[in-house]
Amino acid sequence: MSLQRSLRTQLLTLLAGSTVLLILIALLCFNQLSRGIESYQQLLGGTLGSAHLVNSANLEFKTQVQVWKNVLLRGKDPVNQQKYWGQFVSQEQKVNSLLTQLLQRAQHQQNSALANQVEKLITEHERLGKAYRAGHDQFLAANADPLVGDKAVKGVDRAASEQMSELVTQLNKQGEQESKLIAKESSMTMTLGIIILLTCSLLITLLSLWLVNHQILHPIHKLITHITRLSQGEFQQTLSLQRQDELGELALAAERLRDSLANTFAQIKSSTDLLDNASQDLQQISAV
Repeated sequence: MSLQRSLRTQLLTLLAGSTVLLILIALLCFNQLSRGIESYQQLLGGTLGSAHLVNSANLEFKTQVQVWKNVLLRGKDPVNQQKYWGQFVSQEQKVNSLLTQLLQRAQHQQNSALANQVEKLITEHERLGKAYRAGHDQFLAANADPLVGDKAVKGVDRAASEQMSELVTQLNKQGEQESKLIAKESSMTMTLGIIILLTCSLLITLLSLWLVNHQILHPIHKLITHITRLSQGEFQQTLSLQRQDELGELALAAERLRDSLANTFAQIKSSTDLLDNASQDLQQISAV
């Protein structure tokens, strides 16, 4: 059934079209917000994930330095010396493992700047490991004298510690900036989505009011006026609604009623005239 032939179909089409439009706008807004969520996930897996690895490596490195002090302070006992040196080597491996993971992550994300920084940090940590081993050998050669061991590695950990701290600060700052940018974009998306939804709802409401008034209320008012005139015996004015829907059929029915009432009124008037003439003839006959 075409839209022109059914008022019900027109109203349902208007309602369905408005609903579909609002749903599409809402889905578009949700799609934009889902992109914001994906950006947060990428941030967690990217900059913030890298910052977490650097933080972990930095903590493990500080533990490594602390274990070295235990080696010096408790190394006169061969058992303790082997115990703490084994812990030192274990901590060194943990730091290497974390830095390797960070390097692989940077390469996977094609972040060449971060990859270069991590490579330098790995190189520095490897150099530091050689320095600690040389210091350990001197420590043992000096009959486990902690002063000799401490002097042998004094200040060697400063460069690695500074690089890690700098990288931690850099990644945390970068993560904070990216987080603020994502939050700003998400807020703008929500605001824009709400504005679009409200604007479209207002336009749809105005359009619906205009269509209902133009397509339904105004024709119905014309029909009521026409039928009221018919009830008052005014059959001269015709009603023309160029429509093919139910209101158009109602207008045609009203026109047929007008024609029928006009014919009936004409017949009644003709019969009344005949009766009047007959009555006058009878009066004339009676007077004679």
